[in-house]
Amino acid sequence: MKNLLFLLFLAIGLTTYAQVAINTDGSLPDNSAMLDVKSTAKGFLPPRMTTAQRNAIVSPATGLVVFDTDINSLFIRTSSTWVQLGTANAWGLTGNAGTSASTNFIGTTDNKDVIFRRNNERSGYIGLINTSFGINALNPSNTGVNNSAIGKQALYSNTNGFNNTAVGNQALSYNTAGSYNTANGAIALAYNTTGALNTAIGYQALYLNTSGNSNTGIGTQALYANTTGSGNTACGPSALFNNTTGNNNTAIGINALLSNTTGCFNTASGMQALMSNTSGNYNLADGQFALGNNTTGSDNVATGLSALSSNTSGTNNVAVGNQALSSNTTGIYNTASGFRSMYSNTSGNYNSAHGYGALINNLTGSYNTASGLDALSLSSTGDYNTASGTFASYYTNSSNNTCMGFSAGDYYAFSNGTFLGTLAYPTATGFSNCMALGYDAKVNASNKVVIGNTSITSIGGYAGWTTFPSDRRYKKNISANVPGLEFIKLLKPVTYTLDIASINAILDKNKPTVQREGEKRHEKTAEEIAAIAEKEKVVYSGFIAQDVEQAAKQIGYQFSGVDAPKNDDAQYGLRYSDFVVPLVKSIQEQQAMIEDLRNQNQEQQAMMIEMKNQNLDLIKRIEKLETK
Repeated sequence: MKNLLFLLFLAIGLTTYAQVAINTDGSLPDNSAMLDVKSTAKGFLPPRMTTAQRNAIVSPATGLVVFDTDINSLFIRTSSTWVQLGTANAWGLTGNAGTSASTNFIGTTDNKDVIFRRNNERSGYIGLINTSFGINALNPSNTGVNNSAIGKQALYSNTNGFNNTAVGNQALSYNTAGSYNTANGAIALAYNTTGALNTAIGYQALYLNTSGNSNTGIGTQALYANTTGSGNTACGPSALFNNTTGNNNTAIGINALLSNTTGCFNTASGMQALMSNTSGNYNLADGQFALGNNTTGSDNVATGLSALSSNTSGTNNVAVGNQALSSNTTGIYNTASGFRSMYSNTSGNYNSAHGYGALINNLTGSYNTASGLDALSLSSTGDYNTASGTFASYYTNSSNNTCMGFSAGDYYAFSNGTFLGTLAYPTATGFSNCMALGYDAKVNASNKVVIGNTSITSIGGYAGWTTFPSDRRYKKNISANVPGLEFIKLLKPVTYTLDIASINAILDKNKPTVQREGEKRHEKTAEEIAAIAEKEKVVYSGFIAQDVEQAAKQIGYQFSGVDAPKNDDAQYGLRYSDFVVPLVKSIQEQQAMIEDLRNQNQEQQAMMIEMKNQNLDLIKRIEKLETK
């Protein structure tokens, strides 16, 4: 009965109003609606069917609505196709809940690209071959393949470049045909057009690169000005900032290779390493400020804080150690290894220094070799010196010296000297052409050679000593005026012992007492003290040099066997080999005397024989007379 009344009411309403209102409160339909359904407890249920059934509807009317039970979504019919209105879990503008990662998504279910817009400008694109996110990211014509762009105008101009990745505002924005590029950072690789295989990470990294290839810039403005240079690697803010056409450079650190423009094959590691280099090639700098001022110098190696930091155009230098060759500007072919080795060198060439402070004060000296702590430390302008050993040739600032051993050639300045052995050195300043050979050997005059120290008791070899020259061609003013017996008879042979302790006191009396950094004052060992004591017991046979000198003066003989001291601290010496000559002369004089005596004896013997014969004749005559 109720159903009949409802149908009757519905029929009257349809006829009377041409509108339908379905409700429980008897209200009329809204003027804008043909069907007005109102309820606070129930909903509107459209027709439900499978996808196959939906697609089987014959000539579906435009606007027809059904619920697809396979997809769980409403569909509305347009003039030509079904359009999905939503799912059971529709995405909302204020967030969603109850979604399933396996079935819920934003995107297409057919082979169509996804496009996002902002203010009706393309702001995102997910395609089969390219992907972008950001206003005008990637060329709207969508040319080129396998490109990814994230950021405003990233890869904006790309036409046929492929395999590019741009992340950041205007990253790779001018790229047209360049491929295999990666730009991560605002305006990174912004002007690249055809360059390939580049990687830029950081704000304005590789900013001006156009056609350079195989570059890597990591850091704000790394490789900023590079245009066509290739094979460069820059890691650090402003690293290789000004490089334009230079190739195959590597810069790691803030401002490393900052000024390089055309230089090639350089490697800089450390803040401001090779910072000023413009066109120098084949340089290696490892350390903060290493080769920092180099501009055109090439083939240099600097490892350590401020190593070769002042070098401008010097070439073929090697500096290993903090501040090694730090002041070098134009010097070439120098090698310095050790903290502050060759620190002050500016234009000296062909030097080698190994050890802390070696050749530390050298300025312009060349062809020097120093190995050891503070070796050749005070040399500034000397040339052709060789010093090997801690403090070797420490005070010398002259040329042509060779010193090998701990403190060899130490304590005093000299020239043209040779000191071989630990603590072999001169006893005062200013000697020239001198040599000391052996442990603790000391020379006390110019033009003098000393072998061994005061403890030596024997010096020898397996051949006799040869004196050069002894060639008539090189001897002048030859005169046979060597005295013999006259000189020899004045000599006073004696026996004696040596006061070694007093000799050593004289040799060491001027030795500096201020110790240098790292220096340990040498003290004689127990063995040395015992050796000195034993030597002081030895009884020697010989002459007193002053006596020999007096004897020679007495007869006016310029005897070369006396080595008179050249200064107050030197000692008298004798060249015993020189005594051979007056001894030979004395033997010759004795032999002449012997010959004279022999001749006189022979004459006397002849006279005696004659007298004997005369006596015999006389006896015979007497015998004859007696017979008669």
